[in-house]
Amino acid sequence: MKKVVFLGTSYFARQILEYLVDSDYHLVLVVCQPEKNNKNKSENNYSPVKQFCHSNNLPVFQPINIKEEYSLVLQKEPDIIISCAYGQFLPKVLIDYGVLNIHPSLLPQYRGGAPMHKALINGDKETGVSLVKSTLKMDSGPVYKQSLVEILDTDTLKTLTEKLIINAVQLLRDNLDLIIEDKIEPVKQDENKVSWAFNIKAKDELINFDEPYNQVYNHIRALIDWPIGYGVIASKKLKLHSVKKTDLKTEASNGEVVGFNEEGMLVACDKRLLIFGRLQFEGKKVMEAGEFYNGQGRKLVGLKFNET
Repeated sequence: MKKVVFLGTSYFARQILEYLVDSDYHLVLVVCQPEKNNKNKSENNYSPVKQFCHSNNLPVFQPINIKEEYSLVLQKEPDIIISCAYGQFLPKVLIDYGVLNIHPSLLPQYRGGAPMHKALINGDKETGVSLVKSTLKMDSGPVYKQSLVEILDTDTLKTLTEKLIINAVQLLRDNLDLIIEDKIEPVKQDENKVSWAFNIKAKDELINFDEPYNQVYNHIRALIDWPIGYGVIASKKLKLHSVKKTDLKTEASNGEVVGFNEEGMLVACDKRLLIFGRLQFEGKKVMEAGEFYNGQGRKLVGLKFNET
C-alpha cells in the first residue's frame, strides 16, 4: 500500500482527502494550517481538513511555518506528497523530495490562490484541473495531466467547486499510481500564456452596480458562497447570497432597488434588472427575499446601493 502525506486546508482539499482515505492509499500524515484564532480550540474553529481528520482519527500536523517545521513529513518516508489548497509555500527540501499539487485551473492560466473566483469573474466558459509537479515558483511546475470542466452561466463558486472536485478525483483515480511510478512525463508550462488569480481581498467584495450588466452578475456569482459580495444601502452592508439574470428592462438608476417580486429583490443595472433571492444585512441572519421584504426590505425600495 502506497504511503501518502497530504497537505491541504480548504473544503476542496477536504474532498480530495476523503477520496484518498476511501482508496487504497495509506495516509501516514495530514498537514493543514493552524487555526487562525489560537484561543478558540473548539471544533467549530477547525478548518475543513482538520475537522475531517478529527472525525476519522487521522494523524494531523499543523506547523505555523512549514519551511521550518518539515522534518516530520520526511520522517514518514511517503511514496508521494500531495498538496491541494494548503496555504503555505513549501521548503526546497520538500519540493526536491517530490510534491504533486492539485490546482483548479488549466495552467498556466490562473496561477495563484483564487483561480475559480477569477474564471467566474471573467465570464469564462471553461476551466479545469491540473496535476502539477511542484516547484519553488508558485504553480509554475510541469503538468502531468489536465481535464476540462464546462462553466455554465448559472454556476456560482459553490457549484463550480463541486464540479471541479469531481473532476480532480477522477484525474487522481486515473493517474496517481502512474505518477508515483514515474510512468507519466510532466510537460513544461508555456510561460508566454501565464495569467494570475491572486487571493480575493476585502475590497473585491464590494459590488459596483455602475459596471456592465454581465460583469456585475459575474462578480456577484463568483463570490457565492464565499466570501459573499455586498453593497452598501441605507448606510449598511447588504450581502448578496444569490443572484439571477432577467430580461426585464428598466430606466431606473444603476444600483436602485426597483421593488420585489415572487423571486426576490429587483435591482437596476445597465438598464436591466438583477434578482436577489437571498439577502443578509451585516450581523444579521441570511433571509429569503420574502422574509427580508417583510422586515427591512420594503424600506429599501427607491434607494440606491453605494450612493454617497
